[in-house]
Formats: sequence, structure tokens, C-alpha cells
Amino acid sequence: ASGDFTQRVPVQSDDEIGDLACAVNDLTHKLEQALATGARERERLRAVLRSMGDGVIAFDGQLRPQFRNAAAKQLLAKADVQTDDPAAVLGLSISDLQAAGERAFVQPLGDALVHVHVTAIRKRGEVEGYVATLRDVTEQERLQAFRRDFVANVSHELRTPLTSVKTYVEALQEGGYDEPTREKFLRVIAQETDRMVRLTRELLQLSGLESGNIRFAETLVKVDEWLLRAWERFRLTAQAQGVTFQLKCQTNARLRGDPDWLDRLIDNLVSNALKFTASGGRVEIRAEPAGVDSVRVVVADTGMGIPEEDVPHVFERFYRVDKARSRRRGGTGLGLALAREITERHGGTISLTSRLNEGTTVTVVLPLAEEVTV
Repeated sequence: ASGDFTQRVPVQSDDEIGDLACAVNDLTHKLEQALATGARERERLRAVLRSMGDGVIAFDGQLRPQFRNAAAKQLLAKADVQTDDPAAVLGLSISDLQAAGERAFVQPLGDALVHVHVTAIRKRGEVEGYVATLRDVTEQERLQAFRRDFVANVSHELRTPLTSVKTYVEALQEGGYDEPTREKFLRVIAQETDRMVRLTRELLQLSGLESGNIRFAETLVKVDEWLLRAWERFRLTAQAQGVTFQLKCQTNARLRGDPDWLDRLIDNLVSNALKFTASGGRVEIRAEPAGVDSVRVVVADTGMGIPEEDVPHVFERFYRVDKARSRRRGGTGLGLALAREITERHGGTISLTSRLNEGTTVTVVLPLAEEVTV
């Protein structure tokens, strides 16, 4: 009765008393085995609950906590409340649970979103307690919101040029316009079509980079030659805009990367700088060593700049500081997101600083190619 199963009743006869002693000894052995098996199962269950990534909380019939694993404690600690009562933290009440018997909902706990599923434990039709499982769904909810925003943004970006194309096509179908007017309409249609083509191309490029489906044709790229080619490509554009365009390269180091994608990286940064720099302004490309194994490439302008509150978001897809002005200039909102992906695929980092009405500076740090000596 005290749980000590080491003792055995001595069997000293083969009569009814001896049979009873044998039965007691057999019962002792089987009871010891059953209790040991039950203890092992309980420990195994506790070990599973303790190591689970999801939180588990057991309540009695009055919602008083009886057990909570480490994951549940961590999730509950996120809540900015003064109580240690899990039911109060999760907003559980007996009346709600008795009416439904089971509940599933998403509960904010601090800066986390937690999916809570509560089930009643019944015995002979009576509720003996409740078990709540908790799962952190913050990342899933963020991804869902990202997908919704992405679809909405793509739809919005395509709707504007499609509406323009449809309007001008209908006007041309009606006829009655002279040749210069028809030429103007066709130019608008061509521009809006180019814009949709550019949008879809950049989306495919960005998607391919993020998924890792695009393979880089890596080779050695000399930094000074790479940047000189970019300067040559934009020199006449800057001259036509009345913008001073300078190149200062203080290194002849070499990178290991894909020349085409590196060209797209620098082209995105330079075209952005020229796009938002007025006549009389200045755009500069600089390159300099960043330690012994990296190079720093800077594209700086004296353009309109970016408000401080917008700077943390500029590398997000479709993010525009001035949406109306950016669209008028042919922007898709994907250039900096694409630049970030290209930089990261080359093992580098990209950052941006800006002051409103003073200018913007984008800094890319890329690792140098390892020199091979024979």
C-alpha cells in the first residue's frame, strides 16, 4: 500500500494460505510492472510536451492551470500584462468554453500573434478540464499580409497602364483624328506597354533571384572597368538633363560575380539618382577599399532626397516615396528591391541614407575575389 514492492510474502505451505501467499506475490509483481509502465509513459509524455515547439497548457474544470510546457511559458511571457494566469492572458472564460466546448482563435501577445486552440477534456459526459495548444503564427500572418499586398500592388500597377492603353485604343477606333494626334496616341500606348513589359520583367527577375532559380555566370570583374562602363552608358543622359556626372574610382580590385547582373545593379542605382536629380545637380559614383577583403561602391546625388520615415522601407517591393511622381517618371517600385537581391546574391550588403531636399547616398559593399597565387 506504501508503494514498496521489494517485499514478498514467504510461502511456507501448499494449502489455502500458501495459495494466498503466491497470489499476493503475483499481484505484487504485476502491480509493480504496471505502475512502472505507467510512470515511464508519463515521463515520456512529459518529455514530449516539454520538447514541443507548440505551447501546451492544461487546465482543470475551473480553468486553473495545472501544467504548462516551456514553449507555452515563452509565448505567455510575450504578453504585456501583470497577471500570471494563462486563462486571463489568453482571454478564456468558462462560460464561453461550456457553450462551445472548443475554441480556436488568434490572440495578440505583445508583438506576436498566437493561434490558440482550446479543447474540453470529458469523462462520463462531465468536463474535467481543458487543454490549450498555442502556436506562434506571426511569420505566417506576415507572409499572408505580404501576399495580399503583393497581389494588390501588382493589380494596381497594371491597372493604370492598361486603362491608359484601353482609352487611347478606343479613341483611335472612333477615328476623326489628324495624323499628329494619332501619332501622339500611339506614343502613349507604346510608353504604357513598355512600362508593363518592364514591370513584368523586373518581377520575374526578382522572383528568380529570391527563389535561387537564376544561375550566375561568375567571372572576375575589375571594379574600375565595371564602373567606367556604367559612367559611359549614362554620360549623355546626364548631360542632356544638365546634371554633373562624375566617377571617382580609387581601386583596381576585382570582384567575382556575374557581369550582367552587376551592370543591372549599378544601372538601377544610377538611373534612380538621375531620375530624381534636377538640372544643375550632381550625381557621383565612387569606389574605394572597405577593409582588406571588400570594396565600397557609392552612388550619391544632390536630388530631392527621401523623408526620414520612408528610408527604412525603400528596399521593399513597390514602395514609392512619392507614388504619383514616380509613376510619371516611369518607375515600377522594384528597382531598389532588385538591387538588394543582386547585392545579397553576390555576398554583399546595401544601405541607403538620405536627407529631404539635400540628396541620397546608396552604399554597396561587395567582397573581393580571392587572389590565387601559383
